[in-house]
Formats: sequence, C-alpha cells, structure tokens
Amino acid sequence: MEHRMEQAERRKIIATLAQHNHRIQQTADALGISRKGLWQKMKRLNIRC
Repeated sequence: MEHRMEQAERRKIIATLAQHNHRIQQTADALGISRKGLWQKMKRLNIRC
C-alpha cells in the first residue's frame, strides 16, 4: 500500500512540475508545500528536475 501511495505522490509531483515548466517555487505553491519540502520529497522519490 505504501508503495502505491509513493507512486501516486511521485506522479503528482512530476505532473505539477511539467505544468509549471519545472519551476520549483511555482510547483511547491501549487502543491501547497514549501520549496524545501518539495526538494525533500523530490530527493526521497528520486525525482530530478
């Protein structure tokens, strides 16, 4: 179950990054998290910009 949640979170972040042309601050704002929080999630989920 946890794996599915991580995959869903990963897909959402990747899609939101694409919507905002990989601008970290705009993506973080759209997701309702801090810029630092987004970077931490990206690192944990192995997402590169």
